[in-house]
Amino acid sequence: FPENGNHNILTTTSLVLWALSLTTTLFLVASIASFFNKKGKGALGIVLASAMLVSIYFLFLFSGKPSVVYGTELFSPLIFSLNGLIPSLGHLLVVSVIIFTITMLMKIYLPIKESKSDTTLSEEISVALLFLAGSLVVCFAHWIFGSVLSESNINLEFYKILDLNYLSIVAFISVLVTFFASFPLFLRAIGLIRGGILKKSIFPFVASLAVVALLFHSNPPAVVAVATLLLLHIAFAFLINGKKLGTFNLSVVYSLLISIYALTVIAIHSENRRDDKIKIQALDFSIENDPNAEILLLDIWPRMNADTALRNMMSVVRFGNDDYIMINDYLNNRYFRDYWDNYIVSIYLCGERQAIRIGDEESTDCFTFFEERIKRHGHIISGTDFYFIDDQAGRTCYLGKLYFDAGVRGRNGLFIELFSDVNIFQPGYSELLLDKKYRTNSGLSDYSFVKYIDGSTVISYGEYDYNSGDTEYITDMRSDYKIFKEEGYKHILFKNGETTVIISRPSLTGPNLLISFAYLFVFALILVNIPINLTKVDRFKPVRLPNLRQKFQIAIILILLISSIFVGFLVANLTISRYESNHYNNIKEKIVSVSLVLDNGFAGENIIGESGDIETNLNDALIYLSNIFNTDINLYDTGGALVATSRPELFNKNLSSTRMDNTALINLSEYGKAGFSHTEKVGNLKYISSYVPFTDDAGKVVGFLNLPYFRMQSSFAKEISDMIVAVVNFTLLLIIVTMGIAVFIVDKITAPLSMLSRGLASVELGKKAEHIDYTDQDEIGDLIKQYNLMVDELEESAVKLANSEREYAWREMAKQIAHEIKNPLTPMKLNIQQLHKSFKDKVGDFDIRMDNFAKNQIEYIDSLSSIASAFSSFARMPGSKPSKIDLIDQIKTTLELFRNSQNITFEEAWPREKKVFIYADREQLNGVFSNIIKNGIQSIPQGKVGVIAVSLSVLRDKCLVSIADNGTGIPEDVREKMFTPYFTTKSSGTGLGLSIVKKHVENCGGRIWFESDFQKGTTFFIEFPLMFTIEKPGND
Repeated sequence: FPENGNHNILTTTSLVLWALSLTTTLFLVASIASFFNKKGKGALGIVLASAMLVSIYFLFLFSGKPSVVYGTELFSPLIFSLNGLIPSLGHLLVVSVIIFTITMLMKIYLPIKESKSDTTLSEEISVALLFLAGSLVVCFAHWIFGSVLSESNINLEFYKILDLNYLSIVAFISVLVTFFASFPLFLRAIGLIRGGILKKSIFPFVASLAVVALLFHSNPPAVVAVATLLLLHIAFAFLINGKKLGTFNLSVVYSLLISIYALTVIAIHSENRRDDKIKIQALDFSIENDPNAEILLLDIWPRMNADTALRNMMSVVRFGNDDYIMINDYLNNRYFRDYWDNYIVSIYLCGERQAIRIGDEESTDCFTFFEERIKRHGHIISGTDFYFIDDQAGRTCYLGKLYFDAGVRGRNGLFIELFSDVNIFQPGYSELLLDKKYRTNSGLSDYSFVKYIDGSTVISYGEYDYNSGDTEYITDMRSDYKIFKEEGYKHILFKNGETTVIISRPSLTGPNLLISFAYLFVFALILVNIPINLTKVDRFKPVRLPNLRQKFQIAIILILLISSIFVGFLVANLTISRYESNHYNNIKEKIVSVSLVLDNGFAGENIIGESGDIETNLNDALIYLSNIFNTDINLYDTGGALVATSRPELFNKNLSSTRMDNTALINLSEYGKAGFSHTEKVGNLKYISSYVPFTDDAGKVVGFLNLPYFRMQSSFAKEISDMIVAVVNFTLLLIIVTMGIAVFIVDKITAPLSMLSRGLASVELGKKAEHIDYTDQDEIGDLIKQYNLMVDELEESAVKLANSEREYAWREMAKQIAHEIKNPLTPMKLNIQQLHKSFKDKVGDFDIRMDNFAKNQIEYIDSLSSIASAFSSFARMPGSKPSKIDLIDQIKTTLELFRNSQNITFEEAWPREKKVFIYADREQLNGVFSNIIKNGIQSIPQGKVGVIAVSLSVLRDKCLVSIADNGTGIPEDVREKMFTPYFTTKSSGTGLGLSIVKKHVENCGGRIWFESDFQKGTTFFIEFPLMFTIEKPGND
């Protein structure tokens, strides 16, 4: 995997297109499952969809294509690798999305027969299996969460915000999405439970706990954690199913609890991972050998021994300064680079029997000196002439020797000393000199450590003040390692023989945990609400605008958010400016001090001559001062050429130019400024650099003194980053706290308005509205007083209106009754008059007329009786006696009553279900269908072939009956009155039929409506709640 994955616009576009392809594939697979479900084969659709997703994943996994995706850091196994099936973080993300998709398909399309009464045995088995599946998903999510924390270098400690990157976000999303995948399974299971829901959930929950205990039996804390998680997800599934809380409130509580869990797991795993790494580092420190260095030396030796260029450079009669520089540069550039920047590389060149002086010791033979040193302390690295030199006060040292033929002079010796550089731990060591890729101990830069040999300190680094001896630390040791906390630090001690190593780091504090929790909570809340709000969007309905309370909350939150961000940004900038100002002042003070020391130390000496020659002791003086003042020092001549430096490595490696910065040179030499400071840049590193003129005893400017602050740049950058992190963390906590307070205050302020809203919503004509109790004397109090007055006035008006409507209703009913009774009374009167006349006239067929009269009167009396019964029935409306009824059978029974109707054809369309059961009153249901069918028959004109079309369809939890006729239709001007009592379009009738039908339909929870086309016919639609269906044999 390339160290820096450089992506251009083409590769980025390809990645976006592949992401869209994955999304499209998911929608396509879901559509396939939906298609099979509509065909009544939901289980087959789920199996096919799951098989397609798994097949696509394995094709993606084993093909290694597309290469542009596998070329990203997200799909690199160097970042994270779980196993062969999930070899990278990107694969984990894809797997989590696939699992979530499959569980959603199971929730929507899993075909489980549901009864409306008590839960059946098959349903209880389904509930148990769904609970088990959900618990496995939760267990898997917990396992991958721990694996991401333990098996990768992905940082999820959110209080270290500057160490976070997109990989941290992807890892957290993958874990959360996997957790979310359990909800569809639990929701589907809970939807099957009826009657004693908690009681019937105990067995599936206990079975799920048994699965958790079985999977994590070797890790009791994990059993507790996963069991708690399982209970959390099941409880929230119950709340979601029962709609006990609002969606947003549920998301807040869930985010709160899942953040506590995530914080606990992250803290435990991160601490353990960090402790393990420190233990390994302590083991490395306890031994002076460097395995990595020895492997490199095994590789270097044969190449160096056969290097003809080196042999030619070493075949000189006498070594001069130019020879030393040439050979030194050659070896450093060709052999001792990268990893060897952890070491101080020293090159010694000498001829046979040439003397060498070491410190204040007398001169000795060069060859003899190094041979004796190897003989006393050396341990050869097999296959080379490099030796590990023991007894170097806790630091690693290697010494190599090569001899070359020098002709008549004999032999020349090349001795290479590699000495571990303890300065790489110091904040003053320039990061320019050390590639992070090869910095073996770079991870300890923020830690403190000490190394003891025979009880005495040999190396100590960091802010923690260790004891001079290890006696106090090694007491009560029960193994090679000891972990203890002391003075706000967590210490890991490792003892290896007479060597003791302690590595210490600041303990994890409560504020750090609180900050991490805040980040986790915000991120979880956002991630939870995104899918919730997306699923709420209905493209056929207008977007619902926020209410007044929500507007208040949004406004206050936005004000607080913007102001907090602005204040945080302002504080950060002011603090950075103060830091930079302090550093500028610090470097100015240092450069003045260095200048004074140089003036005093070289008083009376011309250290820079007219030609710019360098005195022999100038470099040593700058190095000495550099260590005292903890800063690098450069000295330039008046032309801007480098004369001397405390850090020659920077210039030898061509990391920095030997020419003085042109801007500084112009300001000092041409403008005559007494000092100049600005920011310079080397590579990606920016640092402060300060210059002052350097004068001789006569006050003449002979050069320019420069203090480049890159030696302390890492320390400065760390201070700045720590400050930024502190400000960002504080701002986030402030935002969360203020938002919570804002929501609470707004709720309190708008609570009276909510009461008023509920009061207004409860106001109904004919019902008594309650007064609202509110004692505060404010604008809202005045509004509530007006509301209470309105309620009283409305109640008084309602009483008057009710009386008026009652009188009007009685008058209308009296008119209707009078009209209905008057209709038969007129012919009855006429019949009686005719009979009386016939009696007086003594007609011969009086007996026959008497019989006819009796028959007519009986018919008229029956008509009056039916009218009275109809009005009585409407007024009485006896209570219904609902029961389980097969709707198909009931409609067919009603149709049989009209089969013999003349000139009428019946068309029937039944669903694929054998039986469709609803809960209704059988007699009322028979009256509903009889009335509508009879009306349809009566609407067909004489001489026209009538068609009555009856159909029944099942729509999810509803069933729809339609009864259509080809009659005259209903005129548009009377359609709104069709269900009004006493309204009729017939020449006779009470006008109560359809109003009674409507009441019967509504009694069983249904609804009725019609569509009519004048002179073409009318269709009545009756919708009933569905209990359950029974499939015909052969249907899935």
